[in-house]
Amino acid sequence: MFDTYNLSRNFNKIQKIWAEQGPKIAIKKLLHITERSIGQSAKKRTLQRRDIVFRNIDEEVLNKEVERFFSYGLWRSPDEIKLEIKSLSSAITNKMVKEGKRVLNNEFILYGRLKVQVGAEDFSWLRDPLSGFVWPLNVRSNMVGTQKPVGTDIKNIWEIARFQFLSPLAYAYILTGDERYAHFAIDKVKSWIDKNPFPYGPHWARAMEASIRLMNWCFYLSLLNVFEFSNPSIHKKLTESILEHFIYIRENLETSPSLSGNHYLANLAGLLLARLVFPSLTWALEVSEFAEREFEREIQKQFKKSGINFEGSLPYHRLSSEICLMGAEFIKKSGRDVPEGIVERLQKAASFTRYYTNTCEECPIIGDNDNGIVVKFFAGQELNRHQYLNYLFDCILEDKDEPKNFDEVLCSIHFMDRDRPDSSDRQGYNQNSVPELQVRDFDGLVIARHKSEALFFNTLNASGGHTHNDKLSIYPVIGKKLVFIDRGSFSYTGFLEKRHEDRITSSHNALVINGWEQSRIWKNDVFYMSGEAKSDNHIDFQGNVVIITGWHIGYVRYRRNLKTFRKVKWDIRKQTILITDWVEGNESLEFFQFTWKFLINPVWVGEIEDGALVLKSAAQTVRFDNKNGIDFALSREVYYPSYQVETSCQALIAQCNGTYGQKINFLLHY
Repeated sequence: MFDTYNLSRNFNKIQKIWAEQGPKIAIKKLLHITERSIGQSAKKRTLQRRDIVFRNIDEEVLNKEVERFFSYGLWRSPDEIKLEIKSLSSAITNKMVKEGKRVLNNEFILYGRLKVQVGAEDFSWLRDPLSGFVWPLNVRSNMVGTQKPVGTDIKNIWEIARFQFLSPLAYAYILTGDERYAHFAIDKVKSWIDKNPFPYGPHWARAMEASIRLMNWCFYLSLLNVFEFSNPSIHKKLTESILEHFIYIRENLETSPSLSGNHYLANLAGLLLARLVFPSLTWALEVSEFAEREFEREIQKQFKKSGINFEGSLPYHRLSSEICLMGAEFIKKSGRDVPEGIVERLQKAASFTRYYTNTCEECPIIGDNDNGIVVKFFAGQELNRHQYLNYLFDCILEDKDEPKNFDEVLCSIHFMDRDRPDSSDRQGYNQNSVPELQVRDFDGLVIARHKSEALFFNTLNASGGHTHNDKLSIYPVIGKKLVFIDRGSFSYTGFLEKRHEDRITSSHNALVINGWEQSRIWKNDVFYMSGEAKSDNHIDFQGNVVIITGWHIGYVRYRRNLKTFRKVKWDIRKQTILITDWVEGNESLEFFQFTWKFLINPVWVGEIEDGALVLKSAAQTVRFDNKNGIDFALSREVYYPSYQVETSCQALIAQCNGTYGQKINFLLHY
């Protein structure tokens, strides 16, 4: 029987690759899919590799290596880390213990905001805590996407099985000495191994999940005294499962002849741990050598020369940066120099990250956002505040160790000794760090900034799985607070209608013409986007004034030669941002319906006064007006500050008829 879902999905991919990357790459992809379809099944191949590897090992030696690995810790000794944690201020440690108690009571925080209470007796690694659906152990790959009940998202069970909850358990155990935290953690590891037989079930469906789980085990089980509180049978289970994780990752690499993404980076970072855990195992040394070679190539591909990640998403830039920093540190731990190609490109990524994180308290959600992180260092790390990344870049790439707040301290304790800050400030940026107007173009994401104001202007040409129809969208920042926001992402596979609504043009603040879409979104593929809305920009910088003109050609399939423009003029002396939208194309008298929807950050309260939108937040006031007599209307809409978390917000709606060349002006005054 044919798998119609996968057949249609693969056909979509081939068409997309042919259109965007040419026939040569498309044929390679077709051969890759055909080989996987008619070749040996992934499970059979993985099991055979396990038999080969396990046939040539000395279990006693490997058990000792795992015990030694957890005894010495990944970078610093567990005893040193524990002393550092115990020396933190009570204001911080009380919060850390509180987080640990939640987990001890089977309350998990998903995606940084969503609290899920699971009964101790009802806990199941296979049950979606939000929908109640139980995933079968014989899960097929198409079930991960669409072939399962509405409201079920596999990420909900993956999120718990990443074992990032070990972090608050370890901190609470260290601070209280209460052995219940350690036993709870050990029981969960044993339970996961027992209930998820290799390589069956949803937790053996993606190599990325195996990599992230493995990294969190390696970071935190040493702090939980796993070998002191568990018996030899559990030691043996843990050794076998760790080796199985490495085998699974190596045999199920998430790569493609056309383009690989953050999943493949995570696969490679996970494999870089193999030689650290099993230094006597020739196979482990070989897979780590392979991973290091690939890692350098992939970082060069996935991070552009400007430093921005290719995915078209700031949250995924954060995730991929974390992955690469962990991989670089694993290379250093093995006693090798990090290849220059990795260092050079990650330094570019660090420069971009510092630039955008120093503009606002909370970064704009551009593209997809599932609040993904790799290793959990502190509570709230999943949220859309990326400032801590700057410290990780400095610590790992530059060996600089000057944490500015306690979030950064909890990152730093795993890597090196350092002085602790005296306050618990979470911001990590200087309000007046940019005295003059600056503007930079990061491969299409243009960011201008001046003191506590900034402007993000999106002309990214990304068309990968995590981009949206958001070309020419803008995100002004006033007083370090975003004014307009993006809808975000509710669920990738659980609610398909919401998934498509999250990505459509009208869910962003760009100009919508006749309800058209910038790029095609195919309803039977939750990640496909055609990439037709090719974008570009021009920047004119004149000291106190910057003018950014962007355009895209996404609507040419509706009207030949139609080109959509948005020009933004920011004058820091007048404290104004002028936005001008128009279209160009074949001269005619045709009228179009122009529509705008600006989602308003809930930190601002908006009212319509004398035909203008007035926004107030604390002591600040922003006025948003139009110069064309267009009626403004306020409505209630939803947006998703975190994955699977829905929040109400105001939205400004504007609509009018327009023709070729007619310019519509909006003025923001702060």
